Amino acid sequence: MLATCDATIAVSRYVRDELAISGRLDGTRLYNIPNLVHLPSVERALATEWPLNDISPVDSFALFVGKFDVNKGVDLLPRVLKQAGVALPVVLAGDGPLKSQLAREAEALGLDFRFLEWLGNDAILRLMQAARVLLFPSAWQEPLSRVLLEGCGAGAAIVALNTGGTGDIIAHGVSGWLASNQAEFAEGAKRVVEDDTLNLRIRAGARTRAETVFSAPVVSAQIEALYNSVLDDLPGGAT
Repeated sequence: MLATCDATIAVSRYVRDELAISGRLDGTRLYNIPNLVHLPSVERALATEWPLNDISPVDSFALFVGKFDVNKGVDLLPRVLKQAGVALPVVLAGDGPLKSQLAREAEALGLDFRFLEWLGNDAILRLMQAARVLLFPSAWQEPLSRVLLEGCGAGAAIVALNTGGTGDIIAHGVSGWLASNQAEFAEGAKRVVEDDTLNLRIRAGARTRAETVFSAPVVSAQIEALYNSVLDDLPGGAT
């Protein structure tokens, strides 16, 4: 069905390139338009009540959001944070099969891992904004991560592994710290936690990227333009 379409939208360069490499689609009909983040909703969420009792919004803490599974790279966090010398409380919002393993490894390494029960999206956005660092060690080829899109919208200080479409969101040193391996990820966690100037710069850069690349008006205009182009190419033009 995709091969018969007049246009196929890929949410990242990675997805577009993978579709092109497959040889099953016409490369001239492949377009890269990202998913959007609705910034007014993010703004409303950031004005909601603080969701935690044991950490305040002015405390320093690290944050992981996602499934506790190998493909999300969460299993790397205990040893990477130990290597980085990050001694902050680490808030983990999610669930998954590695929860018990993570708790054991963190305790053995003297790390303060705090696992949260279910939180709504508004609460997660509040945590993203307040966290000293948002950790994104995903080990699989992310098409275009919702965590990172919303993290940018919230002005989070992001440290991410460069997998899949992550590089479309994180420009290294501008809208986050983009690491190509575990050692660089550990270095990024350390730098972002300790360097106030870097931390503030990438927060501002993340928000700017959300506004200029992923906001609803920007993305919807690209989709509308593509739809009109396809219609114009139909026999008889758009109707």
